[in-house]
Order: sequence, then structure tokens, then C-alpha cells
Amino acid sequence: MHPREWQIIISDGKTSIKQLYLSKFVGYSIGVLVSTSLLSVGMMVYVISQQVNENEALQSHVQELNQRFQTQHEKILQYEEEKHTIARQLIELRALEEQMNDLVSELNPGRIAAFSEGPQGGLEEGLVKSSDFKINRDYSSISEEFSKLVASYQTAVQDMNQVTQDLKRTPIYWPADTEVVSSAFGYRTDPFTNVSSFHGGIDLAGPLDTEIYSTGHGVVEFAGWNGAYGKSVLINHGHAYKTRYSHLNDIHVQKGDQVKQGQLIGLMGSTGRSTGVHLHYEVLEDGERVDPYPFMTYIQNALDE
Repeated sequence: MHPREWQIIISDGKTSIKQLYLSKFVGYSIGVLVSTSLLSVGMMVYVISQQVNENEALQSHVQELNQRFQTQHEKILQYEEEKHTIARQLIELRALEEQMNDLVSELNPGRIAAFSEGPQGGLEEGLVKSSDFKINRDYSSISEEFSKLVASYQTAVQDMNQVTQDLKRTPIYWPADTEVVSSAFGYRTDPFTNVSSFHGGIDLAGPLDTEIYSTGHGVVEFAGWNGAYGKSVLINHGHAYKTRYSHLNDIHVQKGDQVKQGQLIGLMGSTGRSTGVHLHYEVLEDGERVDPYPFMTYIQNALDE
């Protein structure tokens, strides 16, 4: 065998042995080729492995981005819903404000009393029972009750109708088309006897036939002549409240009539025990006469607070 040749013996156990002679150059070439092929395969495996890892990382990143997008989308939907909710609330608040303005306008809050000497009247002290009136009445309960009613306007539009009805059944409307108060509630010098006596109402002076209004929804309990009160109207508003309008020149309602707050019920006069044209106005709570003025000015005072 030549020293530059390689001898390769091949046998499959059945045939005779075969001998092949390759030059060393060819052998080296084959070895290099095999090694290169193996290296190439190894590099391809490595590259493919790296790509697989990168693809997995990319897929993970894409999933994270999708999750973030979904979260942002849900937040956007939530913000949209909140925006619509706020818009609805603003519409409700505007509606509430309009209803409040209408209610306040109907309740005639602009009346401001002007105290002045003028016509007076009413019962003499001897005709008044001590149980018929309260001198020093605490009106905090009235203020608390009415404040709750007014405050409820700010809570929800759906409560508006009920609150409106409650206020309209309460005698808080100004009773006459005049602001002149000629005699307040409480002790005074009687205009007929010049003796200190109790005045169980408030006197509003004005021209003859000045319009007189019901101060709250109710039912006419009495309409006609009533002794020293002259021509008089008594209205039952429910909730323990009644109101009396006296010394009228003319009466426009009769017993049993349903009347509304602000409705014309008569005209100012000077009938009965009276020194001149005026309205003698009383508020009765559980049958006892109380100062009408806090009722007449309640809405105005509540708006000023």
C-alpha cells in the first residue's frame, strides 16, 4: 500500500472482503466536508432555537400589549358611561333648578312687610281664651320641618312633586296684595279700649277691595259673617293647620270649596270690629293661634340663608 493512500476494508459477513484505496487528500476532504456539515447543522439548530425563543418572547409581548389594550378599552368604556351619567345628572339638576325657580315664583317670596300704623281690628281681650293662642312660640320646629322640605329639592328630581305638594298645603303664601303691616301678632293697645290686649293675628292694610289669597291648598270650612271678625273665611289645610281671613268686603268662596294656594278668596274690607280697611289674618296650629309672620316669610328667609 502506498504511504499516501488509505485502505478501507468493507465486509457484510456474506460476501468476500472488499478493499478500497483512497488517497489521504480525499479522506481529508471528506472529513472536512462532514465536519462542516455537522457545524452547519449545529448552527442552523442554534439559529432556529434563537428564533423560537424570540417568537415566544414576541408572542408574550403581544399578549401583554393586547391585555393593556383591553384594559384601556374597558377604562374608556367606563369613562364614557360616567360621562353619560354626569350628563344625565346635569340635565336632572337643570330640570330641578327650573322647577325650584317655578315653585319659588309661585310661592311669592318677594313680599317684604312694611310695618306702619293703620287700620286695626280683631277680638277684644275679654273674648279671647288663654288657651286660644301661644305667646312665645318656638318656631325652630317649623324651620326644621320646612328646611327639610327645601333641602329635599336638592336630593332628587323624583321627590320634587311630593315636596311641592307639601309646601302648597302649608300656609306660607302671602295672604294679600299688600305689604303694609298695620298691627303685628301679640300684645298691643286695643284700638277701641286703649287697654293692653292680645292680638291673635296680623293686620295687613290696603285699599278697599284689595285681593285676598288662600295661603295654602285646603278646604273652606267657614265662609260668612262671624261676629267681630265680620265677613270671614276659615280654610282647613290639613296637617293641623287652619287659616282665617277677616273683615272682608266680599267673599268669593263658600263652605266646602276646594281652594289652591294663591287662589283669590275675597276682597279686603272693614266689616266687623274694625277701625278701617284691612285684612286680619290668623294661622291656627292644632286649634291654637300662632304668629303668621314666620309662615308668610319662610321661603324668603330660607332662600336668604
